Amino acid sequence: MNITEVPKNGVYLADALTFSKSLPNDSLDLVLTSPPYADIKVGSNISKEYKSIKLSEYVEWFLPIADEIKRALKPNGSFVLNIDTLTKDGDRQLYIFDLLLALVRRTGLHLIQDAFYIKPPAIPAGSVSKYTRLKPSVEYVWWFSKTKLPKANAHKVLMQYSNSFAKKIRDVSRKHLTGMRYMPSGHSLKTERICKDHGGSIPVNYVYASMNDGSQEYMEEWKKRGLDVHPARYPEMLCDFWLLFLTEPSDVVFDPFTGSGTTLSSAKRLGRRYIGCDISKMFIEATQIRLGMVREHRLDMDMKLDEFVMETPIETEVAEDDIEH
Repeated sequence: MNITEVPKNGVYLADALTFSKSLPNDSLDLVLTSPPYADIKVGSNISKEYKSIKLSEYVEWFLPIADEIKRALKPNGSFVLNIDTLTKDGDRQLYIFDLLLALVRRTGLHLIQDAFYIKPPAIPAGSVSKYTRLKPSVEYVWWFSKTKLPKANAHKVLMQYSNSFAKKIRDVSRKHLTGMRYMPSGHSLKTERICKDHGGSIPVNYVYASMNDGSQEYMEEWKKRGLDVHPARYPEMLCDFWLLFLTEPSDVVFDPFTGSGTTLSSAKRLGRRYIGCDISKMFIEATQIRLGMVREHRLDMDMKLDEFVMETPIETEVAEDDIEH
């Protein structure tokens, strides 16, 4: 494969490394993906389509792909990686943290922020009957870039103010609340500056998203055609957040592990260019069906994301300029 231009919108049958090598330098605005996790259980639906990667080999398997992702990213582009660890013989495995360190220290990517995807709780890892574990409900989402200041626009993903902060804004506008606020940390805050109405609150670094995202329609179509439902899907709401935050309409979005096509489906619906690859013919077909059912909305207006986060968000209205030391 010899590509000198970004491919047309679609999903391609190819492995992640081969396809990524073919992409032009500095051509991608966002790479948003969730790769296969280590030690896929033999006999599971997903093991029929994908080769299991050993824990001890995972980092060395992924790094060449990461090198190509970095090369193909635009100078201000972003690489967002959703990944989780697993429990083996009673121990939580640390391979994803080995990967995190290698991505920063060996590829030279900057870790811009660590974030989290809060999902419906799963079955505890360990013996359920003995009640010896908690329900896992969080996965890691790491945001990388070539630069320390990648393109991002939090105005596209503002949260609605809490009732208490909205009241402070009203009180300041009516001159009922003025002067300095002194914090236990020793910082002093100018009330009139931090209690301005900016249209919403900067989002926290976690996204709450369930799988109830309208996926039933395309999943039923998959079943009609005898296709398996991908067992390791993530919700479009999670993709929507990062796409709105880090890209603009017509930006190029790439998923090197397309799977069930969630990233591409979200990108198409939001009016972004989208390309992906996968080694499974079955899931390529499933993704093509899914993309054919997507209606493009070109949603690029500001969006309140109160439905994407927990009900009581942390207030984050204080900017660096507002803190006096």
